[in-house]
Amino acid sequence: MRYFVVVLLFCFSYLSLFSSIVSEGDKKNISLFNVDTLEIITVTGDIVLKSADIDNVNVELKSYSGGPELYINKGSKLSIEVKKPFFSFFNFRFSRVELIVTIPRKFDRDILVKSSSGDFNFNSIDADNLNIKLSSGDITGEDIQLKKGSFNTSSGDIEIKRITSEISEFRLSSGSLSLSEFEGEINGRLSSGNVSLEIERLNNDIDLSLSSGNADIRFNEKSIDASFDLKTSSGNVILKYPVLAETLEKRSIVGTTGSGKYRVKVRNSSGNISIW
Repeated sequence: MRYFVVVLLFCFSYLSLFSSIVSEGDKKNISLFNVDTLEIITVTGDIVLKSADIDNVNVELKSYSGGPELYINKGSKLSIEVKKPFFSFFNFRFSRVELIVTIPRKFDRDILVKSSSGDFNFNSIDADNLNIKLSSGDITGEDIQLKKGSFNTSSGDIEIKRITSEISEFRLSSGSLSLSEFEGEINGRLSSGNVSLEIERLNNDIDLSLSSGNADIRFNEKSIDASFDLKTSSGNVILKYPVLAETLEKRSIVGTTGSGKYRVKVRNSSGNISIW
């Protein structure tokens, strides 16, 4: 028994050396001095990322007594982590947990987000690189400006309104992808789910691959400079733009409209492809 107590005391002392815990319901204001990366990790609960007219990072965890706790480590990487307490297996409450992180309006740093279970919502974000990995949960957002975005969810939908990114990568194992008023390069891979894209201005390439689901792409320009490469194994291909066609078939269209500057490539194993 005495040995067990000594081991516990050692473990808690060890953890305290490397992380600072913020008590339940507490708010934390953290300086960004010498920080080049913001990392957010949660094992449970939703994440809200937003911006405000501030210079530091504000963090708030909405939890419950005996629920998940907040740990913060700061170096060149500012790590914000939500962990289950040591004796969480004795707690049978099912209350909502929410982590709210507020960053400056212009965030010229990288952001990494990892979550085992929970949704991710982000609004009015202007950052360098954003990398999101969810095991289970939806990704929603609006008014986003990035150099590069990487969005990955194993089980959940992605819906983003008004996003500009030099390049964006999307990976979904089970869920749908919906983007509206998008500008930039898109690379998307979906195993099971539909794709709905509204392209505000075609200024880069689009590369999509679907295993099962429909792909619907709408351009907000009357004329575009695109080189189309559209193929489905089971379904129809519909293209509303006039093209100089190399291949014009029910399940395959290859051709150009305008100068053909930007490549629009869509592959679908089972489902329709519609370009409007």
